Amino acid sequence: MPMLPDITTASGNAVLDARTISSPNTLSDSCGDNDRDSKRDVKTEMSIPESLKVNLPVKVDGEHTLSLPSQDGKLQTRICEPVQIAKEGAALLKKARSSCESELLHAALAALQEAIRIIPDGFPEKARCLNNFGLALLTRFERFGQVDDLEQAISVKRHAVDLTPDSHRKKPEYLSDLGIALETRFNHLGNVDDLEQAISVKRLIVDLIPDGHLNKPGCLNNFGSALLTRFDRLGDVVDLERAISAIRPAVDLTPDGHPNKQGHFHNLGIALLTRFSRLGDVVDLEQAISAIRSAVDLIPDSHPNKPGRLRILSTALLNRFNCFGDVVDLEQAISAIRPAVDLTPDGHPDKPGRLNILSIALLTRFECLGQVDDLEQAISAIRPAVDLTPDGNPNKPGHLRSLGNALETRFTHFGNVDDLQWAISVRRLTIDLIPDGHPDKPVCLNNLGNALETRFNRFGDVDDLQQAISTIRLSLDLTPDGHPDKPRILNNLGNALETQFKCLGRVDDLEQAISAKRQAVSLLPDGHFNKPELFHNLGIALLTRFSRLGHTDGQVDDLEQAISAIRLAVNLTPDGNPDKPTCLSNLGSAFESRFNHLGHADDLEQAISVKRQAVDLTPDSHPNKPEHLSSLGHALKNKFNRLGNVDDLEQAISAIRVAADLTPDSHPNKLRHLSSLGNGLKTRFNHLGDVKDLDEAILVRRMAVDSVPDGHHDKPKHLNDLAVDLAPDGHPNKPKALGTRFMRLGNVNDIRQAISVNHLAIDLTPDGHPDKPGYSSDLGDAFEIRFSRLGDVDDLEQAISIKHLAVDLTPDSHPEKPKRLNILGNAFVTRFDCFGDVDDLEQAISAIRPAVDLTPDSQPNKPWYLINLGNALLTRFNRFGHVDDLDQAILVKRQAIGLIPDGHPDKPGCLNNLGIVLTIRSNRLGNVHNLEQAISTIHLSIDLTPDGHPDKPRCLSNLGNALKARFGYFNNVDDLEQAVSVQRLAIDLIPDGHPDKPRRLNSLGTALTTRFRCLCDVDDLEQAISVNNQAIGLAPDGHSAKSRYLSSLGVLLKARSFTSLKRTGEHDLDSLEAAYNVFISAADQENGPPSDRLDAVVCCVDVCQLQVQLGYGAYQDHLHVYNRAFALIPEVAWLGTSVVQRFETLSSIGNIVNGAVAAAIVAGDLFRAVEWLEEGRGVVWGQLLQLRSPFDDLHDQHPDLASRLRSLSRALETPGNDMSTRDLARDSDSGPLDQTSARIRLAQNYRRLLAHIRELEGFGNFLTPKPFDELVSARCKDGPVVIINVDSSRCDALVILGSVERTVIHVALPELSYKLAKDMHLRFSRSLIDARVRDHELFHDEVASDPNPHHDDRKMRPSSYGKQSNPSSVIADVLKELWLSTVHPILSEIKEKVHGFADDGLPHVTWCPTGPLAFLPIHAAGIYDSGSTSGDGSNAFDLVVSSYTPTLSALRQPPSTPAGGFQWTSMKALIVAQPNTPGQSPLPGVTTEVNNIKKHLDGQLHLLHGDQATVDAVLRSINEDHYHFVHLACHGIQNLDVPLESSFVLHRGQLTLSQLMSCSSNKAELAFLSACQTSTGTEKLPEEAVHLAAGMLAIGFGAVIGTMWSINDNDAPLVADEFYRRLKEDCGREGGRRSSAYALHDAVKVLRGRVGKTNFTRWVPGFNCPLVFHVAPFV
Repeated sequence: MPMLPDITTASGNAVLDARTISSPNTLSDSCGDNDRDSKRDVKTEMSIPESLKVNLPVKVDGEHTLSLPSQDGKLQTRICEPVQIAKEGAALLKKARSSCESELLHAALAALQEAIRIIPDGFPEKARCLNNFGLALLTRFERFGQVDDLEQAISVKRHAVDLTPDSHRKKPEYLSDLGIALETRFNHLGNVDDLEQAISVKRLIVDLIPDGHLNKPGCLNNFGSALLTRFDRLGDVVDLERAISAIRPAVDLTPDGHPNKQGHFHNLGIALLTRFSRLGDVVDLEQAISAIRSAVDLIPDSHPNKPGRLRILSTALLNRFNCFGDVVDLEQAISAIRPAVDLTPDGHPDKPGRLNILSIALLTRFECLGQVDDLEQAISAIRPAVDLTPDGNPNKPGHLRSLGNALETRFTHFGNVDDLQWAISVRRLTIDLIPDGHPDKPVCLNNLGNALETRFNRFGDVDDLQQAISTIRLSLDLTPDGHPDKPRILNNLGNALETQFKCLGRVDDLEQAISAKRQAVSLLPDGHFNKPELFHNLGIALLTRFSRLGHTDGQVDDLEQAISAIRLAVNLTPDGNPDKPTCLSNLGSAFESRFNHLGHADDLEQAISVKRQAVDLTPDSHPNKPEHLSSLGHALKNKFNRLGNVDDLEQAISAIRVAADLTPDSHPNKLRHLSSLGNGLKTRFNHLGDVKDLDEAILVRRMAVDSVPDGHHDKPKHLNDLAVDLAPDGHPNKPKALGTRFMRLGNVNDIRQAISVNHLAIDLTPDGHPDKPGYSSDLGDAFEIRFSRLGDVDDLEQAISIKHLAVDLTPDSHPEKPKRLNILGNAFVTRFDCFGDVDDLEQAISAIRPAVDLTPDSQPNKPWYLINLGNALLTRFNRFGHVDDLDQAILVKRQAIGLIPDGHPDKPGCLNNLGIVLTIRSNRLGNVHNLEQAISTIHLSIDLTPDGHPDKPRCLSNLGNALKARFGYFNNVDDLEQAVSVQRLAIDLIPDGHPDKPRRLNSLGTALTTRFRCLCDVDDLEQAISVNNQAIGLAPDGHSAKSRYLSSLGVLLKARSFTSLKRTGEHDLDSLEAAYNVFISAADQENGPPSDRLDAVVCCVDVCQLQVQLGYGAYQDHLHVYNRAFALIPEVAWLGTSVVQRFETLSSIGNIVNGAVAAAIVAGDLFRAVEWLEEGRGVVWGQLLQLRSPFDDLHDQHPDLASRLRSLSRALETPGNDMSTRDLARDSDSGPLDQTSARIRLAQNYRRLLAHIRELEGFGNFLTPKPFDELVSARCKDGPVVIINVDSSRCDALVILGSVERTVIHVALPELSYKLAKDMHLRFSRSLIDARVRDHELFHDEVASDPNPHHDDRKMRPSSYGKQSNPSSVIADVLKELWLSTVHPILSEIKEKVHGFADDGLPHVTWCPTGPLAFLPIHAAGIYDSGSTSGDGSNAFDLVVSSYTPTLSALRQPPSTPAGGFQWTSMKALIVAQPNTPGQSPLPGVTTEVNNIKKHLDGQLHLLHGDQATVDAVLRSINEDHYHFVHLACHGIQNLDVPLESSFVLHRGQLTLSQLMSCSSNKAELAFLSACQTSTGTEKLPEEAVHLAAGMLAIGFGAVIGTMWSINDNDAPLVADEFYRRLKEDCGREGGRRSSAYALHDAVKVLRGRVGKTNFTRWVPGFNCPLVFHVAPFV
């Protein structure tokens, strides 16, 4: 049997290639134009005419007959074979589809039906015949609307599909036809199941057709179209995305010239236009227009689909006009839709839809340009669209909506009430025609509500308003969340509620209105073209609330928010948009309201300016022109009322007069304009007295009153002689965009405006837009640039924050990700340079590393990322000294150089940077090979750098530094000669005035100094002095390096003095005096880093001491030098630095404090000596022990000032243009002069701010040393405080007596020297190590693995040194020397004074030792020979009760004792017990100790035992529960390397000193630290007492008991038992003034009696050293 012919679709392809096009949501009033048969009008009531019915074929004598109509209309009967019948039927169907002749269609159906009947099942042609028959049935359904035909078509097509195997080439075609039929039924009946099946079928087709097949594009297109249909129905954006993903390749795969290419372009445009309607992304709109234009261009004018394509193009252009306001788009839209209408014959089902679009376009142009002819044409176009569309047609409601819009617009313009009434009737009819559940129902309800509100505004009938609100609420309820219309409906509801508020005055209506409008704004995505309108309306509502409530209910913020919202609306509205003038006019009204409220003239000027813009942007024929003119007139009149300038009044009257003239008499606003004109004329009459003005004013008022119908709610207002001017809505002024000129001209205004414009760019860019991260990054750059110029730290913080956001918004695969990571890293480095926060450095490296990793080697930016990574690693090396960082820095810099091609202009600079790093490595590790490489590398960089290049001097100078370093290795004078030579050449190449010249001169001076030290040639010294003088002279005042240059000169002048001594036997006193003066000048450089200035003071002190030794002056003559030191110490150690950094800084200060005290003592100024000692030692604890640092106090009371001061102090501490790192930068846009200017401003701001703070109440002495009286105050009532100053020049004791005298007794200690104190400390420490009670290192993490753990000691691992001598003997010797040289002379001198403080026998003394004495047990000093007995007065323990204090400030003033003594039972106590700490040796005595304590504590006792004692639990108890006592019985660790990490070992964690410092307790009285080495301290900071006991003082404890070394586990329970027993007894005594110091002394006395007085390691550390850091009566 021969093959049957294919029956093609209307497109001429075996696969249907069409897509139903619905009007986008953005044009809600348009609908109906359908370019695919499946959605054309269906006449469901039409039946097949009898005349069209023909006889079915009948079988005759075994043959088949077929009756077909001939050309004359008569039936002809033929005998045919089955295949022939099928062929005839297929041919007839093809003719019927192209000619629309029903007779041919019926004949085709008859033939195909007979063919199916006679072709047996299983025959391969059966499926083809079934498919053609189904297509014929579908065609008849489309013609006559009989659903039975549609059902039968689907059934037949399913049969055809089922009979065809998957491998058959026709299977996709049959599936396609089945899908079309299913989709047709969905379009007709709305059953989603049909659509789901259609999509499944089309997906199967795509899968069945191989890539490259000619039908693949059509299948993809149809699959995408079906998905788009499902999106239209269900709104799932996933369907929309998948549709676009399917149709795009359909376009790409279709060859140019293929007839279906235009259809695919068309469908892609529809899909993109739909996504734009949903998401508002204008990129989709642009692409949609491009695709649709391609479709239009490809389709011939004669093609029946041409009008439909033009209609869609017009719709897309209208959407773009609505977004950007470009009138060209509007004109093109009209130009496209007019021929679409003209090409569509009357009677065509799509004619009404195309007329509808034409009407919308014309109405839009009228609203833009105000040409009344457009309005009339719009109505003329939409009327026939409505008339031509039958009521049952689904497009009828859309056409009615457009008619309603046009009628409302004409009413607004002309005020003809008939138009409004007709519009409302049309709106109601629209709703009636739409069935419940239809997605368009909410929009139509919304439109009706708006029309009813408009009628209320005209007639004042509250029923209309309430119906409007009710209707819009219903619309809102029917609109699902996430629907794109929801924000618009919320906005309209807010408008109606606001109108009701104005009518009825109910504030709740206004609140609901604002709430609805805020929600509308929040629901609409950023970047959506309707967002400006919503911002504008929200601003109007806020302005209304301010007008009502602003003066009484604290709603002034509403005015600011209103201006902000309306300004944003202006900014978001493109120039040319028809709404722009209205927004500008309303912004002006908002400014005017603020002027009326605050009286700032600038607001009024801005109001007039933006209102003028609104008028200028509005064509004379535009219906809104009168409104804008009237609003401008109102503002001008307001200005006249303020300033009295008659010209303003003349302009106001002129504007309002034109507004009135342009407004038709029937327009509702005519009355208002007339009223305003009357008010203006009356005002001019009052001012000038011209009766003509008054006559005209009265005439105008009469006209207004006569125009208002009786009963109108506005009538009273127009009758009132004092008519109120109605201020129209206002809107913000759009700032002008300016290019960034700052980098070129340095105008700060430019950078400020650049930041403003950049902010606006970000605000206008929707979240998720690919350009948003780039804009953010650029904004961050702008902030960083402004920071580099102005030094405002806030700019740097914002720069980092914004750059971080840019990185986060950029996908990892984005090509810009590495760049943004790199600039973020550089910003972190900048902040590290400012503040020294190591975390910034770590974040910088963490950012730049992935920038390098993500960048391929071929990318030209990779070398710079590598160089920046190397710089960051080098900076970290400089901070921590880890050689790995240095090695990595060298590695990445080598890699960078390898990636830069030869000849590249930046290659020499990179080589120079590598040379610097190699030099640094050589200096650090002593690796000569590195130095050779450095010299070779820098030489190459010089060779590659052309003469005249600005970098050549820098390279030469670096080569000179490297050669000088090589001289240090080999002492080869040639290297030194070359170093001097190249440094001279570097200077010669730098022009005078260049900012680098001082630095290069300083480098030359350093080289000459080195040569002088090598060759002792005085000429070199003199030359060095000369070039250093030049460097100082060229460095501008305020240059950050000037203090360093001056110090270098001072060192040279001092060297010249010593040279004179060597040559002549006498010092050059003039040079020494000059050095002194230079150092003083260096110290006084206020813009220099405080640390450099302090170094200069230290050098100056050395000169002073030399001068005194030479008999040239005395110590007291140089006290002013020490004054400078003490003024700088707080700046170096406090300002904006962390505690760790402060400790590090203090360790470098040296013995200057002790020297200063010694000088003050020699000068006889004992009060100053005490003040200086207090100021210079315990600097960090001097803050912490006051419970709060000065910054914290300031922050609590004046947080803004504290934040500003911290930022300024951090910035001042930055060295600025430092050579070691600044030379590593790739380039620098802001030179040293700019940095100098910035530092000058910083210093000036700092001084002004500090002066301002000191004017505040309670801050008069902020960051100033405390005077003697304030230091002593009531702190010495319990006995004298003995300060022992140990200096290399002399040693003294200062005994401070409190009470009334407040005197200081000086006790010279001639037998004590710094050398002896140091020797006693070393011998004592070594004996403790030998006695196995202190380790030379803290091996706390190895305790658990100790094979011989000491279960009886709370201590560290035993010493590895072994015993060198008898420890007890050594300790006895040290204690004897300490007694004879120090303690005995002091007590002998003050014994009479001391006994005045005695209570029940022994007096109390508080020791404050310095230097090496801080590590010795002064309380146990004495002679313990075998002949001495306890109590014979030969040791301190028997003579006085001792306590220790790190500073006078640590001595808290004791409160008065209450009558009847203290209530022991009210005391709260916390006990932390760790008898078996995981990983530590057991402490069995802890249990006994706890039991002993519990016997004596009658108050509230809380025990954290074993696993209860976690770090969090202890911290929480100290912070929150505020215990009076805290007793810790556990292991302790003193970390010598990092003192702040010293800790108590708790259950599964360590409570560190740094954690303790973050706590506070307002009831804390006593901390008993029954642990080892809780007050050992560190030799690096003898004056700072960095140990656990000091940490407890920082928390707020008045007394802290701690130990200096490990204690015996059996001794602790005894001491604790005796201590608490005696403390309890003393507490109840009336008037008792015994303290924890006495209780502890008695307890230790019991221990000493039990273990023996010479068992020093048992009782001397036994909670005695330091015993009690502060003693006060127990409370």
